[in-house]
Amino acid sequence: SGIILIYHIINRINRIKDYIITPLYDFSKALSQDGLTCEKVLDCIYDLLIKIDVKKQLGELVSSSQDSAEISEIYQIWNLFFKAAGDIAEICKNVTVTPEEYRALLSMVLSEIDIGKIPTSQDQVIIGESGKIRINNSDDIFILGVNEGDFPSSAKNNTVFSFSDIRELQKCGVSFTDEETLLLRDTFDFYKTVTSCRENAYITSSVKDSSMASNKPSVLFYKVSSLFPTGTYTFDGITASDIATYSVGLDFIGRHEKKRQINTVKKILAQNPQTSFATEKYKSLGMLSKETVQKIYEGDLRLSQSRIDSFRKCKFGYYCNYVLGLQNDKRIDIESNDLGTYVHYLLQRLLEEYIKGRVRSDASHDELCELINTFTSEFTAQYLHISLDEHGHGKIRSLFERMKKNTVKAAENILLELSSSEFKPARLELSISDNGEMPPVRIRLSDGSDAVLGGIADRVDTYTDEKNTYIKLIDYKSGKNSFSLENIEKCDGIQLFVYMISICTKGSKLFGENIKPAAAFYVTVSPEIKDSDAPIDAEDAEKYASDSIVRRGAVLNSEEVMAAVFGKDGKFMPKYASDKKISYIADEQFTETFEKLKCAVGELAEKMKKGYSEALPEKIGSYMPCEYCDYKMVCRYESKTVKDDE
Repeated sequence: SGIILIYHIINRINRIKDYIITPLYDFSKALSQDGLTCEKVLDCIYDLLIKIDVKKQLGELVSSSQDSAEISEIYQIWNLFFKAAGDIAEICKNVTVTPEEYRALLSMVLSEIDIGKIPTSQDQVIIGESGKIRINNSDDIFILGVNEGDFPSSAKNNTVFSFSDIRELQKCGVSFTDEETLLLRDTFDFYKTVTSCRENAYITSSVKDSSMASNKPSVLFYKVSSLFPTGTYTFDGITASDIATYSVGLDFIGRHEKKRQINTVKKILAQNPQTSFATEKYKSLGMLSKETVQKIYEGDLRLSQSRIDSFRKCKFGYYCNYVLGLQNDKRIDIESNDLGTYVHYLLQRLLEEYIKGRVRSDASHDELCELINTFTSEFTAQYLHISLDEHGHGKIRSLFERMKKNTVKAAENILLELSSSEFKPARLELSISDNGEMPPVRIRLSDGSDAVLGGIADRVDTYTDEKNTYIKLIDYKSGKNSFSLENIEKCDGIQLFVYMISICTKGSKLFGENIKPAAAFYVTVSPEIKDSDAPIDAEDAEKYASDSIVRRGAVLNSEEVMAAVFGKDGKFMPKYASDKKISYIADEQFTETFEKLKCAVGELAEKMKKGYSEALPEKIGSYMPCEYCDYKMVCRYESKTVKDDE
């Protein structure tokens, strides 16, 4: 019997050897090969598990178990293990590793996976629709979607009868569920749900719906809020827990766009002793040190409209562009700025010939086309060093052909304006700078230096009566043209008013005594591209191009001056008083506007000199500047598609 027992033990050891030891030896041998990759390791692991029948053993274990949760957990572990190993093999497919390195890699991936279950005998999570779910005596309640029109639902009539029809039919005994009953039912369901918990009730409303349109909390949300004035509420996605730490609060302030939300965050941070210093600390973020500022902005600060616009849009973008001089490698191509230069050149040459008497104000369309062709040849030879008559410039030739047509339209409009107006061109491309014909405008700053503003005035027209010389300034815009007198205080559209200040205060040598401002117009000379689902005939296209030449700006509210500016026939005067393209201002308002401009530019220049350089872009019109910014990969600001100015 002893011999038989020993035989069975040896036999069992041999079976274990064949079943376990041999596959493990083969597995170890396979892992000791040179050039072992993650994919090969996974193959070796799978072969080992197949040889020792792990899948079969798991099946038997599952069959013998009566615990469904245990069975689920077994399958969960099996699937998660092979998913982790499979992910490693896919990502690091041909990466060579040692067994120790693979073990560490697999352990790291598996350590990031949580395996667990809710013990149904102790805790439960019940999900359902309000009014159709039994949730009495629950510890915590989460009510989702308490939005206007959703909970309570809006009274929508999906029948063929109107609400008034339904009321009449109800009077006759016909049963309908009217909107008042629906509202009361939803309100009761809300009350029953929110009062069924024993500890905490969480009421939420979404900021956006499925179509990304803005959502508002419903009246029920605000009714509960009024009952618990000391509770924790969410406003546009902000909760105290979201910003309970210094770093998260500052991150929210730095990345969010809604001013109301930023102010809410600052208030909550200020109320918390642990984070109250965050609002003070934030004031120093996005600021250059005093030493750095002194090195960068030593002496006078020279500004232009483009520099001011850049600083307004984003202080960080301004710092990268104008202080650090960071520039992308640009492809050699004709850009929008080049096209603007082209249009300005053509109009300048046209007016030079007009002033010399070589172009009549009633020049025919064909004569203007011939002139524009000549000026275009001059421009391409001087600036592009090519001739459009040469072979191989088809793309550029096509572009300039289209631009020439637009410029002819602008030329006809400008000559018509000159024939109607009493104002005549006195200077073209007037340089306003330290070395120019006119001195720049200087604004004294707190450190004793000056903010210096200058530029080039495209056209200066003058009109003289018995007492005064009146100035009309024209700036040609080949892109979008927008102007509002109210925006002067934001340093928007100040270019012509800077020129006007210089001319009216220092221009007596060029333009005579008693200089008065009369008008300042930004003139659109290139029509925008028109979208149309149907073909546009030549006559409509001609009319659209003519109507696209628009003047925006300000004019002195004087009958004599307006008659001189717009012509006695009033052809260029806006047809309606409600037209906001042109502002009519009194003589003293021009002076007030000049002072507002100086104050606004002074404040902006002071911020530059203090080292403001934060990445907080300002919405300009209907778009965020981040969309076209060269530095968005540097600042890491997460721009939203929509920003509310609140």
